[in-house]
Amino acid sequence: MLVRFNSAAIENRPAIGAAMMVVVIKWSELEHRWGILLAEILGAEAAAGVAMFNAVENESSRRHLLTAASNKRLSLKYREEMDALINDVRKGAKLRNDIAHGQWGAADNDPDGVVLGDGRSAGEGVARSHAVEHGIETLLGSAKVPPMLMRYDIRDFQQEAARIDILIGRQIALTASIRAHREAAKAERNLIFGVLDAVEQNSLP
Repeated sequence: MLVRFNSAAIENRPAIGAAMMVVVIKWSELEHRWGILLAEILGAEAAAGVAMFNAVENESSRRHLLTAASNKRLSLKYREEMDALINDVRKGAKLRNDIAHGQWGAADNDPDGVVLGDGRSAGEGVARSHAVEHGIETLLGSAKVPPMLMRYDIRDFQQEAARIDILIGRQIALTASIRAHREAAKAERNLIFGVLDAVEQNSLP
């Protein structure tokens, strides 16, 4: 099987290219909602939380920011939910990053699939390979360290998009839960202050 790494791999497979782009777009929404959730944790405006989150470019630093805010402001129950969500998002970031930054190619006789390679696969490089279930093992100029080229079809990207939707749903639910808890606590404080104020007014001569 001959695998070529160039832009034609995606251009000649528009349905796959569209499915890949959906993954990237949904991931952008997920990152945007991190900013909204951060704002809710801090009791700030949504725009401020989004701006704060976007100002941190490194993924690891973003996770530390979310964790630090969670640990400082949330109860144990919400911290555990937040930690689980952060961890699940972290584990799912690889394919989105590969779509955006990876070397993509395709086999001449495989119109329904694309292949993710490594740095040595760039440009018009070609490799003779044989299919291995969900991947393609090939030699790219080095018999000692053969890289693994992973094959994807449209279903893989559709499944990834669906998985991101689930993560976004968890973000939305957690944001709403934290907001409801904060508003309930605020209402309780206002009630207490109202009672104290009434007592103080009644006690005046």
